[in-house]
Amino acid sequence: SALVHLLVTVRDITVRIELARQLELSRRQAEEQMSLLLGILHVEPPRLREFIDRADKALHDINATLRRHGSKHLSKRDEYRGVLNEIFPTIHALKGEAGLLGLEFFEKLAHDFEERIVELRGLKRVGGDELIGLAVQLDRLIGSVEAVRAMVERLGSLQQGFAQEATAAAGAPAGAAAETPAMAPTSTAAPLPELTVDTFRFLVERLAQTEHKRVQLLASGLDTLAVSGAEQITALREVLVQLLRNAVAHGIETPEERHLAGKTDVGTIRLQARADASAGIELICHDDGRGLDPGRIRAAALQSGRWSEDELDAMGTAGLRALLFEPGFTTAAEATLAAGRGVGMDVIKHRVEARGGTLSVASEPGRYCAWRITLPGLPGLGELSFETT
Repeated sequence: SALVHLLVTVRDITVRIELARQLELSRRQAEEQMSLLLGILHVEPPRLREFIDRADKALHDINATLRRHGSKHLSKRDEYRGVLNEIFPTIHALKGEAGLLGLEFFEKLAHDFEERIVELRGLKRVGGDELIGLAVQLDRLIGSVEAVRAMVERLGSLQQGFAQEATAAAGAPAGAAAETPAMAPTSTAAPLPELTVDTFRFLVERLAQTEHKRVQLLASGLDTLAVSGAEQITALREVLVQLLRNAVAHGIETPEERHLAGKTDVGTIRLQARADASAGIELICHDDGRGLDPGRIRAAALQSGRWSEDELDAMGTAGLRALLFEPGFTTAAEATLAAGRGVGMDVIKHRVEARGGTLSVASEPGRYCAWRITLPGLPGLGELSFETT
């Protein structure tokens, strides 16, 4: 009855497991590539190229910052935290640009990157190793931009080839195909960014759907702003994106809340722009939502642990409103794609001040909030009409 022999069969399945892993990785990469392709087809080629160029520069600037600071020892913990604060507005602005164009894949990747920065901010100690780890996550964003650039160039080449074949089939001279409009594989000059009502209306509708709200955007004077230069237009567009995001996420209530407040189910955002050659630009973003509630701001500030009760009591209404411009401060209960990271108003403040402008606010709790931005005269600014679009 004793056990004399034991026969054991060992089979090496390393190759099989590795093959399964590679197949799963290939499947995921194919799904990502298809998601990227489907996500960019609705965007006009010039606008897509502009976004790719801006995203590529922004991400490589962030990467350089992370590697520069991650490779050396900073004496104080706050210095590393300062690096995070430095790169946060850039990635947040990129997320806004992606949302403006409906590039959900990029918007989600940028949002995930933001989430990681917030996690690092919450650590008691942030070191260089964390910054290097963040750079690794950034590589995926950079890789996605490069993949989209390759897709655009490939689609451009295919479109140009089809145009040449069609021209040849029609019996036209060979050189005529060059005059056929096509998505060129390369671009020597980036197009100017757009400041169109339809672009911002698309953004508001997407954000409202995400927030389960009903919002309409009424705009006037925007399409006639004669601002010259891609940098100036990009700065204005970034400011407007942040204002609209805040209005949808923080200002306009849900239909149920509006009904209880005696309002219509559909919230309204009014975006007004006017300018002249001497006075410069005036932008007003008004929403008929919940307004700025000092009590709500105070409660959020106290919960954040950054200010004591005595400090908050001494601030008054104006001081409490000023907290909205503090990096990382937000009144949102949770972060979403629309808001909740406490960086939007900080970005607006810095963009406006960098151009010698002013930012002011008027609000009544439960009724409205209106932000007014004035910018000095800019090169190329002409006499503008103020017609409702």
